Parts: sequence; structure tokens; C-alpha cells
Amino acid sequence: MMEELLVSTGMSSSSSSSSTTTKSTTTTLSSSSHYHKPPSMMTTMRHLFEEQGIRGFFKGVSMNWVKGPIAFSISFTAFDTIQGLIETESEREKKQQLTRSAIKRRLTSDDD
Repeated sequence: MMEELLVSTGMSSSSSSSSTTTKSTTTTLSSSSHYHKPPSMMTTMRHLFEEQGIRGFFKGVSMNWVKGPIAFSISFTAFDTIQGLIETESEREKKQQLTRSAIKRRLTSDDD
């Protein structure tokens, strides 16, 4: 439970800085064709707050909440699958023996 809270807090906090950076970049790009010094982070944050309020800092955070677990699941599954394909027969056998011995120890300790 605590891990989920930390992950969602991290996603939410990184979203506000991401929104500010995006706003700063698009403001610079959408101005005239002449080179302008990009606005400072504080100027951008003030402008974002004045335009959209506190919600502007968290625009798009729900998509991060959706894509985060999906990306993690895909990465974990791909890693596990590839690791299984690379594993040699002797390594699989060794793993099975370790599992069997752990089960035996568990069963014998439960009997005591």
C-alpha cells in the first residue's frame, strides 16, 4: 500500500514540473520567428497558475497514472520472458532443485 502511495506521489509531483517545462517550451516556440530568451521557470509557473489555476500544474497526470503500471508490467513481462529463453537447461534444473529443497525444509519445519 505504501509503495503505491509513493509511486502515485512521485508521478504527481513530476507531472507539475513536466507541465511547467512544456508550457515554457511551447510559449517560446509559439512566439514570433525571432529568437527570444525562454521565460524562467518561475515566470512560467506564475503564468500557468494565473491562466489555469492549480489544476494547470497537474494536467495530464491521470495519463501518467494509467501508463505507468502498464509500462512497468510490459517491461517486467518482457524481462521475465527473455530471461526464461536465455536460461540453460542446467540452470532450470538447479532452480527446481532449490525450490524442492525449500519446500522440503518448509514441510519438515511445519511438522515440528
